[in-house]
Amino acid sequence: MCLAASKQGWPHCRPVIVVAESAIKARFGGMLLVACGHDADGSIFPLAFGIVPSETNELWKWFFEKLRDSIGTRESLAIVTDRHKGIEYTVSIVYPDVDFGICVQHLVASLKTMYKDFKGLMKTYFDSASRAYLVSEHQHYMESIRNRNPDMHRYLLQADPKKWSRAYFNGRRYAIMTINIVESLNSIKWKAKLMLVGFLVEWLRELLQRWFFKRREKALKLTPKLTPKAENFFAYIRRVEMFLKKSDPKLSILPRQSVVPEGQRFLGFCPKVRNQRLFDAADVMVIDTIGKLVLIQYHYA
Repeated sequence: MCLAASKQGWPHCRPVIVVAESAIKARFGGMLLVACGHDADGSIFPLAFGIVPSETNELWKWFFEKLRDSIGTRESLAIVTDRHKGIEYTVSIVYPDVDFGICVQHLVASLKTMYKDFKGLMKTYFDSASRAYLVSEHQHYMESIRNRNPDMHRYLLQADPKKWSRAYFNGRRYAIMTINIVESLNSIKWKAKLMLVGFLVEWLRELLQRWFFKRREKALKLTPKLTPKAENFFAYIRRVEMFLKKSDPKLSILPRQSVVPEGQRFLGFCPKVRNQRLFDAADVMVIDTIGKLVLIQYHYA
């Protein structure tokens, strides 16, 4: 099932498709296959649903062929999903030119099962390596993992960093490192998955039409060129910069993942809790990637 609103809105979303599956709890069972994207405001944008009796390569191929026929393909398209072998195989057939990535959270779950020391600092190293933009930064954290656990380092290399790290990913996956957007949709429809297939399809259709109608009404009332989320982010950046420059005119915004000068110190702000503190240059990248801080460069005389 792919609604007309999904087909019309897809060209205006980020060119990343997130695919996942979940079990249907009704009497006759089955699997619900879901494909979603991110709209311009960072919200879930449902693309298509499919109901199949089980997960097989043939049924995954059927789903991706129907998805391609419904919404087509796009330049620099990427598909992010879990580590199911059948999905990767069928994607390579139906979408031969698409960049394929795996969900980082599923890789984390495997690491937790295999390695007891995958917690605390080791998890921080992995999170930083997966979300780093620069190859040099990724290699720095991978070297830290290798020094502490060579087996884990080998396992991550075998998992292919081109599929799970942002630095080595061939295309663009933006900030979509997991399939959480699909799992968020799964949490909404958990009661519906107890329904029979006909009722489930009708419930999904009604839910999507209601979502698209509300978003259309909200979009028609917008006056800025940017989405509300983008407007709020840049407004916050401007407020922080104005506040800091009142205190010291030498303060300036540091772009994310900029090269950090040796011995430099930075004043970091966290948008969620609005706190601030000074960080050494060696700590900047980890904090930027994991804590999602807005970093302000501070020049000492």
